[in-house]
Amino acid sequence: MSHAVQVNTEAGSAIATGNVRGARLAVGRDERVHVVWTGANSRHMWYTHSRAEGGFVPERNVHQLEGPLDGGSVAADLRGHVYVIWHGELPGGKGEENRRAWVARSDDEGQTFDREEAASPAAIGACGCCGTAGATAPDGTLYLLYRSSREAVHRDTFLLSSRDYGRNFAARDLHEWNVPACPMSTFSIAAAAGTVVTAWETAGQIYWTRVKSAGKEPPVPIAVPGTPGGRKHPAIAQNKRGETLVAWTEGMGWSRGGTVLWQLYDKGGAPVGEPAAAENIPAWSLIAAYARADGGFTLVF
Repeated sequence: MSHAVQVNTEAGSAIATGNVRGARLAVGRDERVHVVWTGANSRHMWYTHSRAEGGFVPERNVHQLEGPLDGGSVAADLRGHVYVIWHGELPGGKGEENRRAWVARSDDEGQTFDREEAASPAAIGACGCCGTAGATAPDGTLYLLYRSSREAVHRDTFLLSSRDYGRNFAARDLHEWNVPACPMSTFSIAAAAGTVVTAWETAGQIYWTRVKSAGKEPPVPIAVPGTPGGRKHPAIAQNKRGETLVAWTEGMGWSRGGTVLWQLYDKGGAPVGEPAAAENIPAWSLIAAYARADGGFTLVF
């Protein structure tokens, strides 16, 4: 691995507390690294990208509408499109029922961004403190995960998909969850081997699924092995052979550490062996997974 490179230039501009917030990155065309993070005042969505000669360009705020935001993430493809994603209140609106998932779109590798547009249906709201996740498929389809908040209790995992580079979205309810308060949950999504894999939390259990094509074959949620309860913050990756690694935390909470577990699945979605674990993970630790060129997986935490 390379040495750590500082991305932001303004001290105190990022939120470091919590598992939901923090910087997110995506790699686009020519291996350009795109990074976003929620501002410390929850009203800025900061974006920057790497330079070919090294380092990063000065960050800039891509949130143009009024109102608080949260749950920032980013996706990029090999065609030069970059998507900055978050959820936030409609201008003048208050409460989760007036929140939407938003996307600020760039068609020139992050040089310029259009004003953000709502990606989620207005009728289902957005859970106030949960995360989002986005990724692009090889065919250019953009996928986005977020949690709804309809009537302040229907907090389902929704998959949004766009076949026209973030201009229009179709919404699919992946998994229902009725809970009267925000669960402070996060999502993970990755594209490889011609499919998109997604992972999320429902009622203390981690689920994942494969999405083969937008609008076709409703995905079937697959629960990771073991007893539900206290399972959060999934990370997912898929290699070129179609094998999938799903990781998650157990016992972690506000200012409390826990355990990271992971399970390998074969191309058909069957578990390979038993879950492995690493204990004594510190509070606020984030986990990430990626597939290596040799077909193996790396888990970072």
